[in-house]
Amino acid sequence: MRIGELETPALLIEQPVLNANIERMADYCRAHQVNLRVDVGCHKIPIIAYKQIVVRACGISCRTLSEGQGFADAGFTDILIPRSVLNVRELESMLNLAKHLEVHLAADSLAAVNEISRLSERMGLQTLILMEIDDNGNKKRPKTSLETLEIARRIIALPSLKLAGVVIKLASSVASTYVIETINRLETAGIPLPVVSCVDTGHLFQIHEIPQMTELCVGAYALFDYSHVCRNECTLADCALVVLATVIDTPSKNLAIVNAGTQTFTKTHPMHTDWLPAPSCPLAGDKAGKVFGVTKNSTSATLCHLTEAYGHLSMTDNQFMVGEKVCIIPANLEATISAHDTFAFVQDDRVLRYCQFCSRRALLLKETKDVEDNPDVKDNPM
Repeated sequence: MRIGELETPALLIEQPVLNANIERMADYCRAHQVNLRVDVGCHKIPIIAYKQIVVRACGISCRTLSEGQGFADAGFTDILIPRSVLNVRELESMLNLAKHLEVHLAADSLAAVNEISRLSERMGLQTLILMEIDDNGNKKRPKTSLETLEIARRIIALPSLKLAGVVIKLASSVASTYVIETINRLETAGIPLPVVSCVDTGHLFQIHEIPQMTELCVGAYALFDYSHVCRNECTLADCALVVLATVIDTPSKNLAIVNAGTQTFTKTHPMHTDWLPAPSCPLAGDKAGKVFGVTKNSTSATLCHLTEAYGHLSMTDNQFMVGEKVCIIPANLEATISAHDTFAFVQDDRVLRYCQFCSRRALLLKETKDVEDNPDVKDNPM
């Protein structure tokens, strides 16, 4: 099947670009002797996570219980939940997985530590714990380094728990005084930290500037989006994820309308788009908006307004014809992925494989192995 034969809007992943991105991050981590853990919440696609594991990654990180269960069902065996959980039902489900897999849980308080310990003891487990340190300032009251030390000592004292390290939500490419002080206090107290994992960072290729970090927990690098381009982490050519849309009208030289709106891209939270560049040719009145995407082959065409079913491409001089299909790089790949049920791996003008998400938990391991192990599936069109 050719790409032009697909119904639009359609979510496409360019396989050669995907593979190159995965290799690039693996080379970076290898060069700086940093472990790599895949944040699968960025794409929710086991096929991609499997590629990342094969090349370099030591395991995966799941943002929710359902993600963890879904990827466990798909055959992944080393799972980190980097957020503190106090809900008993969620904890019991994750600890049930820990009977068969290597599951790391995060804890940011004595209450969380005690609850995990109680359930672990009841289930006859020794659970791996990483202390959660939030360097983003998002919590009502950040812990002091002394409070973190108290949590660490409590974990060590409980036979049903094992301290595996810390997980840090890093606010910038430079470790704050708070983070450095906390790590130094733990080391001074003789508490080993086998893992110092960095999550939620927007500085993918600067982690080597923080010598305390032993693990980088990211996932969006496999696909990239326009926000990464604006942060100079990649180029437009490195963006593997695009939305194929059809031009349905060209009402003026500065505007083209495509059949992809909020149902395809979604209007991302302002925190993701406020700092993006303004449209090259802003629309007037209430249609003037932020950038929600950009056409891959032309930086002058920006997606600057969305209705439910349609998107407006702004440009200095209309370069599209009605009926033409264009590839649009989203400003936020996670929001775009969440809006879709299907996607296609493509190469050049060919569709290599058309895939369907399974109840938002993506694909089964069998499909993963089909793509990785069967060259006929991987290299030939449908």
